[in-house]
Amino acid sequence: LLPDTLNIAYSKRASKLVPVTFTGTINYAIGYDVKGNFGFNVDSVKIVGAASEVDKINTLTTNELILKDVKSNISENIDIDISEYQNIEVLPKSVDVRAEVTRFTEGTIEVPITITNKPSDVVINYFPKSVTLSYYVDLENYKSIKASDFIIECNYGDIKNDQSYFVPKVVEKPKFIKRVSIKQKRIDFIKL
Repeated sequence: LLPDTLNIAYSKRASKLVPVTFTGTINYAIGYDVKGNFGFNVDSVKIVGAASEVDKINTLTTNELILKDVKSNISENIDIDISEYQNIEVLPKSVDVRAEVTRFTEGTIEVPITITNKPSDVVINYFPKSVTLSYYVDLENYKSIKASDFIIECNYGDIKNDQSYFVPKVVEKPKFIKRVSIKQKRIDFIKL
């Protein structure tokens, strides 16, 4: 019998759960955006294969989802990308991705400023006392926005040398607001 020996390559099998990261390029129609976060039917997948390969994998990504001019809810089934790995099996091989898409609008609101970390022996006068915020929010929550939903702070501790202005920062905003920006980039003050 020739050959008298057969060399068989083998390795110890292993399995583990790894998280899945969504990759996508999604362009929404004008006035539309995703409300909240993307949802998945599973947050991790089981990988099975050679222990040496399985040990190297800490996360997997989906194949890229490309959508254009989106104005309705997203519900797609996307394969897991294992093109970089050989002899690896993934269970399940795909994930369901869901997201609520709705109409968004921009709003503006006047919000008072709070000065923080001011020493008690320092007296200042600052102007303006409030700033105009612009924000991007879904139509459903647009009418519920109030100035008290936001906190704008100027930190006295951030002042350098002879600086005579603060830089206002948004430190609190409603979670459902997408973007927020302050129209006034500086708040002037004088020490009395």
